[in-house]
Amino acid sequence: MGYVVTHRLGSMKNNPPLESLAALAAELDAADDQHFDVSVSDDSGWTLTAYANGSIVWENVETDGALRHLPAVARNEVIRMMKAVATGDLAALEREQWQAGYPR
Repeated sequence: MGYVVTHRLGSMKNNPPLESLAALAAELDAADDQHFDVSVSDDSGWTLTAYANGSIVWENVETDGALRHLPAVARNEVIRMMKAVATGDLAALEREQWQAGYPR
């Protein structure tokens, strides 16, 4: 199982080292009005998107499944969740207390 990261400026990388996910999350510190998110996706389309405002969105971009979010997530938790996507531990993400829809 592989994964893809999408950097703040849009470049993508397949299967980078897990240690690089902290640097991916740190890109949010340089967010601007057009570039304010990063993401990690698995091969089946499950995607965790982290935003500069601290919220995260969990969705399957390959299906019409309902998307969910968490507001104000600490950076270390964002990195933990990114690693869960990268390692295929989707069950860990399903245990989170997700709220329906996009954050407001």
